[in-house]
Amino acid sequence: MHLPGGILADKYGGRHVLSLGVLASAFITVITPAIIQNLSWHWLVVSRFLLGFAQAPMYPSITALLAHWVPARQRSRLGSLVYSGIQVGIVTGLLFSGLMIDFFGNWPVIFYVWGGLCFMWYGFFLVMCFSKPSSHPFITDKEKQMLNNEFGVTQRFRTPWKTMLKDSAVWALIGAQFGHDWITYLVEVDMPKYFKNVLKMNVADNALITSVPFAAMWFCSNLTGYLSDYIINKHNIKIVTMRIIYTTISSAGPSTLVLLATYMGCNSTLVVVFFWVGMISMGPYYPGLKVNVLDLTINFSGVLMSLANGIGVLTGIAVPYLVAKIAENQSMHQWQNVFWVTFVVCTVTNIIYIIWASGERRKWDYSPEVIPPPEETME
Repeated sequence: MHLPGGILADKYGGRHVLSLGVLASAFITVITPAIIQNLSWHWLVVSRFLLGFAQAPMYPSITALLAHWVPARQRSRLGSLVYSGIQVGIVTGLLFSGLMIDFFGNWPVIFYVWGGLCFMWYGFFLVMCFSKPSSHPFITDKEKQMLNNEFGVTQRFRTPWKTMLKDSAVWALIGAQFGHDWITYLVEVDMPKYFKNVLKMNVADNALITSVPFAAMWFCSNLTGYLSDYIINKHNIKIVTMRIIYTTISSAGPSTLVLLATYMGCNSTLVVVFFWVGMISMGPYYPGLKVNVLDLTINFSGVLMSLANGIGVLTGIAVPYLVAKIAENQSMHQWQNVFWVTFVVCTVTNIIYIIWASGERRKWDYSPEVIPPPEETME
């Protein structure tokens, strides 16, 4: 649903695509305990599939919103603040879910609470958020004029698939996203297995070690976002240079440090330190690679994000499968091979990004060739 979601967000605005996705997710979440308690496990699998179906358009729709609301001079900091919200969700979800189960003595409560909060968010979001400044009833005329000057008159364009897919900057973005998602899924999904099976850590220590760095990542993302805007606005460095530096840090940092951690033997303290520093070094990913979509396009930001993020999340299928094949016996040597493969993937994709990345709006984003007849344009 990444690509359909991106197309819909660009055509009709990110407001409804995002809000309906969250609303559907909230409904599925709230009914999950009833499915588990009253139906077969097959229906639980169906509900998980539908949950992914509903949530897939979220990144493209968020990007479509940012493209029409965030000025270039604030792109790194505000883009990082929004995108890194996932880290806040992970930390609070892990922490408060455990506390709620302990306090109420049952597990269904966490589905009701988080689902209920999403229903509340839906109402608040519809009142406060609109797809474009021109349709927002509450902002001032001065704000609307400033944003219109920044982004131009809102029009509906035909997606220039051919020229977009021939652009090397697009493929550089997709490649780097693939490499980042590879190390991300390895860390989030499979590192707990390494801690458990190789370092013999208990469940409580494992949960703490794997959740705490997400808070540090959030802090690092926003700090580097502010720093990026400051440097770019002072004209000390080009946008593309800033994106490349941050993307390289968030790719080479975790892939190298996590690899080195496997050569620390059973020294769990050193392994955890390398793991944490590697996770924190992923912070510049948001003001680097993630907001680069907004540099390249305004009118097709949802589609471009759906291509990059949609291809990237395929690593969520590939990485666990690869780990299961390579680290079949969960030995230290086998895990080292897993992290060497990860290091190579991250290095190659990062080199591709360094060579072909761009920080300039692409010609296909506003070319007269893709502007429809006047009667098809809209405010």
